[in-house]
Amino acid sequence: TETSLWRLYADNVFMTLGFQREDDKKHPGMAAYLFSITLTTAENYYRGTVDPKDRLKWRRMWPDTERTLMKLRRNAEIKAAQDCLELDLDYVDPPLPPDFAYTSPYKTSGIDRETYNQLRQHCHKAAAPHAEAEPEPFTPPARLALGTVLPSDTPCPQSGLWRCDANPNVGSKERWLTTGQVLPPVLVSQPRPGLAGSLLKQTENTLTPTRWTLIAYPDDKA
Repeated sequence: TETSLWRLYADNVFMTLGFQREDDKKHPGMAAYLFSITLTTAENYYRGTVDPKDRLKWRRMWPDTERTLMKLRRNAEIKAAQDCLELDLDYVDPPLPPDFAYTSPYKTSGIDRETYNQLRQHCHKAAAPHAEAEPEPFTPPARLALGTVLPSDTPCPQSGLWRCDANPNVGSKERWLTTGQVLPPVLVSQPRPGLAGSLLKQTENTLTPTRWTLIAYPDDKA
């Protein structure tokens, strides 16, 4: 299964565009392609960052949630800068719901420009003609603890086997994901709105936010 996601924001509404490719196991070389559009209010979007049982109090939990997400983002941006990738340091996070009176203690949503330039100094040396690149000391990557739980649409911080809370109608509940890949929402079968769902028991696949739990490392893969 291959999933690509794009998220847009305007006027307190998130729009997620999803494109998913599902291989046909019975017919090698063939696949199903699914395209979805999901609209979510900012309130519901931020509720999805916490455990379902805590969603009514997500605002009280937001400072701790924000701190966790900022740490993951900062670590991802540090690695990207060290790998000589370009980052948009002028990017501004979508705002919280307008009726949520909260002031973030973070001046930036990721690393600052000074840190970014320092981390990329070796990139300019490597690009300079006739420059001898100094070998970088090897630092074993730290592993994220098994059992770590993150909401969908979060960049995956650890390659491994992840299990989602939802029961997807398309694709597997457990998926091998790589670092940097977005933890995807999943297609869940839900009753159609109106009479079609209540009387005719018709259902439709809806792209639904979920939570993912890290359950194995890549070297555990058989």
